[in-house]
Amino acid sequence: MLRAFHYDPETGRLETGDTLDFFANRPTGEKHFLWLDLEAATEDEFRILDERFGLDPFVIEECIDVNARPMLQRFRDYIFLILHAPDMSQVEAGVRTHEMNIVLMRNVMITVHPEPIRSIVATMEAVRKEPASTIGKGPDFVLYTILEALGENYVAVLDRLDDRIQAMEDLLFQEHKGVEFLEAVHPLRKDILYLRRLMVPQRETIYQLVRGDIGLLSENSQRNFRLLYDHWVKLNDLLPAYRDSIASLMDAYTNLMTSRTNRIMQLLTSVTVILMPLNLIVGFYGMNVRNWPSLEPPGLDGLFIALAMAAVASGLYLLFRRKQLM
Repeated sequence: MLRAFHYDPETGRLETGDTLDFFANRPTGEKHFLWLDLEAATEDEFRILDERFGLDPFVIEECIDVNARPMLQRFRDYIFLILHAPDMSQVEAGVRTHEMNIVLMRNVMITVHPEPIRSIVATMEAVRKEPASTIGKGPDFVLYTILEALGENYVAVLDRLDDRIQAMEDLLFQEHKGVEFLEAVHPLRKDILYLRRLMVPQRETIYQLVRGDIGLLSENSQRNFRLLYDHWVKLNDLLPAYRDSIASLMDAYTNLMTSRTNRIMQLLTSVTVILMPLNLIVGFYGMNVRNWPSLEPPGLDGLFIALAMAAVASGLYLLFRRKQLM
């Protein structure tokens, strides 16, 4: 699907279209700004990248074949970025991302992505409502707006991770929830590691935009990207803390399971100790001995044995309770 935004700074007029004919008839000179967005593009739409803009075959191939790492590649007249945006529709189920390819020229910006991306959709809405304060400042400002919204989306993802960690802490100390804890903590740990593998190179990619050696960025945009980079540094600093929290939860789970196992073994040992003297008493009357002395009247033996067993068992039970062994 093709979506194009054409802005004329002299007249302040914004034109939008979603057909190849609309795009082909719009100028892209020094006095015109163009943003071309390709979502799940067809072969004819991909052909525009070569025929209209003369992009390097490497760039076109990367736009077609997704699953590349975040990066920034410089060419003579443009820069090419690969970033990953979180899938906000699946944030409750776990961390999923979609690749986002961006080509930035002097007066043209091209975005290519296989799935809808919230930061791009939000930027499109901003361009439609206030074209002069968005695309009117140049394609580099549109790029900044997209990356700013992208950072906010990652904030929402990290907030959700924090909520999941809090839920794990509550689940840890509930009885009979060990299996549920393990089923929840391993996907959480996997999501944190996945985010770290993405966000660290994305931070370095954004850093390349603030170094000041890319002539396509205005001074105002460079200041904006510096602030954006600081924001990404703070986001990346949260990931080690989340990873440490998961490690602490796993250590606490191991210690808790060890404590519960020791408690069970202690209880079973106490029961065994209580039963041992009872078996000893009962064992006397299980011996094959003739003329075993008995009490009078008949039946008093059984009562005596029962009382002795009850006294021994009760004494041991009270002793273990006093020592907090049961």
